[in-house]
Amino acid sequence: MKVQQVKESRLTDQSLQRRVANYLNDRNPALKDLEVEVDGGVVTLRGRVQTRYDKEVGEACCRRVAGVLSLIDQVDVQAAEAAASKTRLSKAS
Repeated sequence: MKVQQVKESRLTDQSLQRRVANYLNDRNPALKDLEVEVDGGVVTLRGRVQTRYDKEVGEACCRRVAGVLSLIDQVDVQAAEAAASKTRLSKAS
């Protein structure tokens, strides 16, 4: 019986993962390459986006999908990294 519950949970997680990924892509094509992982309703979002706005949209989209219990955000913003790198180079000159 317990093994069956684990299988049901995995199917639910797989279904939730597909729904979150599809919702992200539908809302903002810039989010289509983000990795979505689900474990027990906890969504982990990984990858890189171009802007802080894209990151915020991704977070909001995840929270709107029914079944998402919480969100672990591991998304990096490329523009912020590029700006920080540019600042470091300017100071070094």
